[in-house]
Amino acid sequence: MEMFSGPHDRPSLINDTTSQHQPTPRRQNSVSVDHEGLLFVVGAVVAAPLHDRRPSPINDRYSVSSHLNQRPWALQLAGSAADQPPIVDPNYLSDARDMDTLITGLRIARDIAAAASLKPWYGQEIAPGPKADDDQSLRMYIRQTLSSYFHPAGTCAMGETEQSVTDTQLRVHGITGLRIVDASVMPSLPSNNPLATVYGIAEQAAELIRHSTTPNG
Repeated sequence: MEMFSGPHDRPSLINDTTSQHQPTPRRQNSVSVDHEGLLFVVGAVVAAPLHDRRPSPINDRYSVSSHLNQRPWALQLAGSAADQPPIVDPNYLSDARDMDTLITGLRIARDIAAAASLKPWYGQEIAPGPKADDDQSLRMYIRQTLSSYFHPAGTCAMGETEQSVTDTQLRVHGITGLRIVDASVMPSLPSNNPLATVYGIAEQAAELIRHSTTPNG
């Protein structure tokens, strides 16, 4: 079966779990006050308290994500039946830098949690636990708990290859009068969260349409 290039996404470690002495302060401008807190950004690493996926008190975790440009997912047809799910490989950790970045991010998250100013809130690390301090233990923990960062993009990527869906004017190849204006046109993810980039794509699309010399764009 032919292999296709899928969306780009980021590996995220969301189960660095801690106990707390008291509820964590929350940002008042959050759209989800019950589930969001401080955001720390250090180089290519993000460490942030994340909403819970398991039954336990909220705000008891940190997310550590690699924001390097990742290899795209690999998609392969599993058979000829239309209702047969495809074989999907997100290619997380396929680049050795991913693992190195996540280990560094986990150590940074620990340093932040150990800061004297956070002592009134921070209790102890539950997972992976203080005994998991060597790289081998952290690698094992990361492989067991890795998840998506939920920013997939690039399924309609710009380009001129056989798998490209759109051109640099956001027009769909082979279809007149149709543009795609969202994160799917990104050939790769930016190192920041993609929201601002999507805004930029939308503004550029508006300009392209406004200045178009043909009725079909």
